[in-house]
Amino acid sequence: MWCFIVKKKAYYQKANIVKTYRRTLKKEGMLDQSKLSQKRKFDNGYSKGDKRQRTAKPDRHFKAKKAAEATKEKLAQQESEEKRVEKNIQEKKKQRDLMRKKFSKTTSRGQPIMKHRIENLLTKIIKDA
Repeated sequence: MWCFIVKKKAYYQKANIVKTYRRTLKKEGMLDQSKLSQKRKFDNGYSKGDKRQRTAKPDRHFKAKKAAEATKEKLAQQESEEKRVEKNIQEKKKQRDLMRKKFSKTTSRGQPIMKHRIENLLTKIIKDA
């Protein structure tokens, strides 16, 4: 606290000295009015009267949120892919069951029905062509 008071006192003393110096220059006519109106520039490039625009602080958890969103999206994509694969497997299983039933049919004397086998061969040829 003591240090703060000392600094404040020194600041006011320097300001008073500058004020009296400018007053004497003005009386002698050495100082222009335009120089008096100029604001004192600080080292950071901003003048005393300038107000900086406040910018939003960067989000601390931006990377974590982005990573969580990416993993969530990845999981959803994997789930949809798994559903699609499962659907294909079920469809192929149904087709195999149908073909097995058709191929297992026989005539009254125990001979296989050739109609279904010939249809199967024709469909394979059409798919390849």
